[in-house]
Amino acid sequence: MPHIIVTGPESTGKTTLSRQLAEHFGGVWIPEYPRAYLEAAGRRGRASDFRHFVSADQHLVEAAKAQVERTAASAFIVQDTGVEVLSVWYADKFGPVPPFITEALMRRGADVYVLCRPDLPWVYDALREDPHRRSELFARLRSAVDGLGSPIVEVSGFDESRLAEALAGLRGMTTNLATPT
Repeated sequence: MPHIIVTGPESTGKTTLSRQLAEHFGGVWIPEYPRAYLEAAGRRGRASDFRHFVSADQHLVEAAKAQVERTAASAFIVQDTGVEVLSVWYADKFGPVPPFITEALMRRGADVYVLCRPDLPWVYDALREDPHRRSELFARLRSAVDGLGSPIVEVSGFDESRLAEALAGLRGMTTNLATPT
């Protein structure tokens, strides 16, 4: 079952776009786990959180696959960020990426990455911290997903044009992605 991960730096519309894509195709949507976890904890991420984040990512993907099989939903998954963000985030904030993150990234990549350009206005929230480094972080994410061997669709623009650009980029990559339900 095809797995799309929508990724990019903070405040680039990943959540909105991943929801739109899941709805458009009738797929299963996986929300960004670390954000929900840290919002509930009332704090920013710590290096000690990352083993939990990687494990949660694996469980969420497995649960989504089981849901697709149980419900006969459209046979693909749309995820709001994945281990690629954890890898870049860890390297940026804490130093060399531990093997458990690298191994998870190599094991559980997406079939397609939709990479959101940092062209939307940055919007403050308590977990966002890099309004002036989004281009740099975009380049790091691009480099991280480039090495995974999956197709990458870069998107830019606002509102419906961002969704239209993602759909145009996804069209024809696989039969399941090309036809909405």
